[in-house]
Amino acid sequence: MVDSVFNLSEERALDPVVFLSDRLKALADPTRLRLLKLLSVDTFCVCELGELLEIHQPAVSQHLQKLRQAGWIYAQKRGQWVYYRVAAEALPLLRNMLGAWWQAPLEETPGMEAVAERLRSRDPLQACSPKPLQPRERRRR
Repeated sequence: MVDSVFNLSEERALDPVVFLSDRLKALADPTRLRLLKLLSVDTFCVCELGELLEIHQPAVSQHLQKLRQAGWIYAQKRGQWVYYRVAAEALPLLRNMLGAWWQAPLEETPGMEAVAERLRSRDPLQACSPKPLQPRERRRR
């Protein structure tokens, strides 16, 4: 049986507040929330996620590592690629915490409309072929 980070083992049960805090910190980033939302729709490799969210692959990998360490996602190696998906035991917690934003279809989710359009128009066979991303303009705050 796989020990999920959502099942408190003896070691984790010593301080459940720290345990929960560590899990929530991983969600405290807009890019990681977008990744989670996208992974709730399907399973993707890093190159697909980078293309869909218009983020460079190393940044996607770092965000995925934090989500994986916190137990929000699983990774599965297939050939030379690693595919990611939302951890099944995390789904009820995500639904409860993120409410309507999580449950809305991708194309109706605020902040995800452009991602949904890229997902609809992508060619899955071309997703993992190397091609440079164009630099994005930085948003001014």
